[in-house]
Amino acid sequence: MENHHATSESESYMARIGQAIEQSGSLQGLLTAARAEFPHVRANASVTRLLEALQAKVPAEVWVADSKLAAMLPILLESQSLRSREDHEKPSPSNDSIRRLLTDTVGNRWKIPRELSYPLILMVLALLLLGWMLGTIVPVYEKMFLEFGLMLPRPTMALIQIGRFARIQPIAFVVAFVIVISAIVSAWIGLSGLLHRLQVIPSIGFLMAGSHRNLSSMVRWISTLAELLSIGAPLPKAVEIAGVASQSVYYQRQSNQLARQLLESKEGVAGREAAVAFPATVQQALEGTPNIAVLRRMAEIYTDRLRNRKSRGYGFLGPVVIMLIGLLIGFMVIALFVPLISLISALSH
Repeated sequence: MENHHATSESESYMARIGQAIEQSGSLQGLLTAARAEFPHVRANASVTRLLEALQAKVPAEVWVADSKLAAMLPILLESQSLRSREDHEKPSPSNDSIRRLLTDTVGNRWKIPRELSYPLILMVLALLLLGWMLGTIVPVYEKMFLEFGLMLPRPTMALIQIGRFARIQPIAFVVAFVIVISAIVSAWIGLSGLLHRLQVIPSIGFLMAGSHRNLSSMVRWISTLAELLSIGAPLPKAVEIAGVASQSVYYQRQSNQLARQLLESKEGVAGREAAVAFPATVQQALEGTPNIAVLRRMAEIYTDRLRNRKSRGYGFLGPVVIMLIGLLIGFMVIALFVPLISLISALSH
């Protein structure tokens, strides 16, 4: 009897997803208009993916198994106002997921260039300053050191070699400068991805808490969980699909573990080992009858945190570039003045 009831619940929420796909004409029109109005923005890829899936009538089974489509389920379900019987008595939500998608579509057009303009200007100024020092100041010191036949330390020799390279091959020097900066950025991105996968370790999890990637995953996880529960999906299955929608290896692993624990035991979510990866407020909202209103509110809160995190996303680059310029100038001053101090000492004796 219990297996038959679980099967009926599964068929019910999957049928509702299928119904939303079939009745998505108005959503398709909205997405088509958004894509036509803002054709060159980053979020347009998400709009296009969702629109193509709706036009192709991709089955519900594919939606819940594909991470990209599973993350779009809140948009699909909110657009159709498909709610469970208990939720029908409550006011209809204001299509928060759709608003988030369209806000990102409109807002991303100039956001990244505007945030990157200051660091890029600093990098260009740093390159010009470095080129000027290597082309005018370093040769003067190099000539003086050669005339006195000084034994130069390695930092000074390295600086002189870099100066010669910059004067003989200026284009190659600029290309090398860009490659070095790109390598540093790539290494940082790679390290961030590695830490994201290893955050099951408590110390690493503490460092990654509040990162852009974690906040994005949590928004997708909570939003998908809330809308699946609102159409009657069983809690273990909703948690499992939310893990897929999170597009996070860590959250998907924790969600699968939590779903298995929920199937094995009828106890609540709070206090379970796998549940510690998720906010305590969300755990409490899932106790007993899930409080969908709280889950939706938590999705809004994490969306606000994500937007605030985005606004500071590139802000650290400015101070970092200034720090690098300071280190570069400090290195050049030390490399040039250490032999000069030795020369002055020798002449004084």
